Amino acid sequence: MTPRARRWSIALFVTFYVVATVAGVRSYQSERHLSESWATPAALACLLTLIWPADRAAYPRFVGAVGGLAALFVLVAVPAGLPVGEAARIAVVTAVTMVALLAAYRSFVGDWFPRRTEHVVAYAALSAAAAVAGVLLGGVPGAGLGGTGELRWDLAWLIRSHIHLVFTGMINFALFHFPRPTYSRIEYRSGLGPLAVLAAACLVLPYLYPTYPLAWLVCVPWVWLGLALTPRIAGGVAMVIVIGSAAVARSTFSKFPPDAWLPPALVMEELNAAALLLAFIILALRENTARLSARTAAAARRAAHETELLAAVVEAVEDGVLLADRRGQVAISNPAARRMLGRPTTPVGLAWPATYGLRDLDGADLDADGIAALLVPTRETVRVRTRAGGGERVYAVAVRALADGDPPRHLVVLTDVTAEHARHSELEAFAATVAHDLKNPLTSLALWMDIAETELADDPARGREALDRAQQVGGRMGQLIDDYLAYTVTREGALRPSAVDLRRVVAEVASMYDVGEQAAQIDLDIDAVVVADPALVRQLLANLLGNSVKYARPGQPPRIQVVAQADSEPGWVRISVADHGIGIDEADRERVFRPFSRTSQGAASGRSGIGLGLALCRSIVTRHGGRIEASANAWGGTTMTFTLPAARATARAAVASTR
Repeated sequence: MTPRARRWSIALFVTFYVVATVAGVRSYQSERHLSESWATPAALACLLTLIWPADRAAYPRFVGAVGGLAALFVLVAVPAGLPVGEAARIAVVTAVTMVALLAAYRSFVGDWFPRRTEHVVAYAALSAAAAVAGVLLGGVPGAGLGGTGELRWDLAWLIRSHIHLVFTGMINFALFHFPRPTYSRIEYRSGLGPLAVLAAACLVLPYLYPTYPLAWLVCVPWVWLGLALTPRIAGGVAMVIVIGSAAVARSTFSKFPPDAWLPPALVMEELNAAALLLAFIILALRENTARLSARTAAAARRAAHETELLAAVVEAVEDGVLLADRRGQVAISNPAARRMLGRPTTPVGLAWPATYGLRDLDGADLDADGIAALLVPTRETVRVRTRAGGGERVYAVAVRALADGDPPRHLVVLTDVTAEHARHSELEAFAATVAHDLKNPLTSLALWMDIAETELADDPARGREALDRAQQVGGRMGQLIDDYLAYTVTREGALRPSAVDLRRVVAEVASMYDVGEQAAQIDLDIDAVVVADPALVRQLLANLLGNSVKYARPGQPPRIQVVAQADSEPGWVRISVADHGIGIDEADRERVFRPFSRTSQGAASGRSGIGLGLALCRSIVTRHGGRIEASANAWGGTTMTFTLPAARATARAAVASTR
């Protein structure tokens, strides 16, 4: 409720409070000790629900407001005909009982609108208790401490007060404190007109024919109200029914005898109040059911969305995902898993590792223990090998138990670790090669140093020769270490790309081989700028030109031709390094790029090397996103062709301006 709406509502109930007080005092009949209407407590209760304190800080202001309303009652009731003392007593008793009623109800419900059946029952019981307390404490005209002194009129006052508290309280809750949001909707829209006519007839007939057992008909409109309307509309219709019933009871249509022990119209109003409570029980159940249905539907939509999202994620992930039972029977698999495992190699019915022919890392079929290890949930992963999924692949398999499964299911995740496994194997081979290659020079170095120590005293010439040999071995070790370090740094170091003038870099590298009697003849046809790491490009070209010089034909000076031109793929530059050397066999064109691999011609030539140069070149090129390949050329030598990213026009212009 907005502040403005709250202010208007408070003003409305203050007016109702004043009018109810005047009507109650003026309609009091001293000979019957009863008023025709006593809605003052109900009006005060409704007003208090609008100003109820939200926290302890608001308590003083609330107490002041209650005191002000009690004083207002005295100011209105005395001119209407009540003595000052009696008016003051009624004001205090009414204020105390209504605050106690609302405090007890609020503590039980937590809000004002009754959301469950027990909330309606609680309000009915608490309002009855408040009515009893009001009568016995002298909170009604003509009564003192202990009531009116006559059971008949005490009971009449009790019914009168309870009727107003039920009617006014429930209508107030529905109109001013209705649930937000409201989940229930208007039902039976097409039949609302006939139902309204039927409801009016049911309200009038018991008053027209009191001698017939028709009193139960007053329940019909209230049940219809609970079954068909929303809370706020129900509050408005309930107000119309209450006013209509009161008008009929006080009109000439009413045929109730006036001399009954209790006024029959009063009994009918109490029956209406009970029927109203039944209507709000139905309404609370409808609202609660509609709220639960809406939340269930929303939860179902969220669950469906999450399931759809999860299915999309599982379908899209690159890892294979299987859902299997404890026996290894697969219930669900995603496309990645089907692609990775391929078709079953044995009839379905066995555990999935056997069905798909998984093997251990040594290539042997999995035994019973190996299969069992893939069916038991564990924190560790198991690595297996398979020929499905595009050749020889290695997968890491993780098995996790799913909670609350019936039957119990396991989630199996397969991750392709072929590259990692190959890298690990390569590192193992690399470490073994390094240890082997360094062991021999170290042994030779120690041997020559021992010889030098022995011979220096007796034969200085032989001692110096031994030292020279030791120095050569040390240089060889240094070269080995430099090669290993270059290979490692080139593979793992961070790239620092920038515009690189290939003509300048190739010219600088080529100048290293343009000396001596066997100076290399290097022809350059380069006018290209690439985007790459300058240091790695220099290392790449130094290795390729160095190999061309190293593997030149015996007795002939090295001849090399370097050409750069635009690649067929836009945005790339293709560079070719062609020599007139000893050449390369067809079988060696791919193997030559593997670490520690050498061509058959290179090994037969007796030239030293550990087989890392071209592996380093491939690593540099692939890290830049390019490709490299070896081929034979028309001169009988080898042509190395690789690609690097081309620089933008602005970068090429900037480089050209510095030449």
